[in-house]
Amino acid sequence: MPLRRCWQKWVNHGRTQCQEGSGRPRETTGREDRAIVRAALTAPDASLSSIVRATSASATIHRRLTERGLRPSRMAFATDMLRRIEDDAEFLKRIMFSDEAYFHVFGIVNRHNMRIWGSENPFEYREAQRDSPKVNVWCGLMHDRVIGPFFYTEKTVSSVVYLDMLENFVFPQLEELQPHVFLQEDGAPPH
Repeated sequence: MPLRRCWQKWVNHGRTQCQEGSGRPRETTGREDRAIVRAALTAPDASLSSIVRATSASATIHRRLTERGLRPSRMAFATDMLRRIEDDAEFLKRIMFSDEAYFHVFGIVNRHNMRIWGSENPFEYREAQRDSPKVNVWCGLMHDRVIGPFFYTEKTVSSVVYLDMLENFVFPQLEELQPHVFLQEDGAPPH
């Protein structure tokens, strides 16, 4: 909280903490909250959407569960990955991690999206201008190779453009490894 706002709260109300009961009203009742927690404890591997269907509650379920210390776990995913690694020692070597990023042509760094890691604290940066020229670059990483970089010529990457890049650029480079490569992608809409 900014110091000025903190000081104003102290002057006006004699405290810096929020007043109990202030803020947006709850969307669920105590009974619904208990039903949400009961559904999560009964079926620990249930997804949030399945709990919504089971309890007829709104999308505040995640908040209600975390308020009670229940965090979503990816136990099924973790168990499956461990089983695959135990069954095949080469499994992790066949995963290609991929991502894309925009790079400003003139070396401008967007502080909000860019983290610079180093042994010293880097204080120097350049502010990004709106709509400055930039290029979108895709790259894939495996344990023993780098696929790319691939420079998109289109301004916007649609699912058609992304699929074209995979078929004409990525898959030919992985020809000798097919069909045993797993492509890991982030949740970007074109994927």
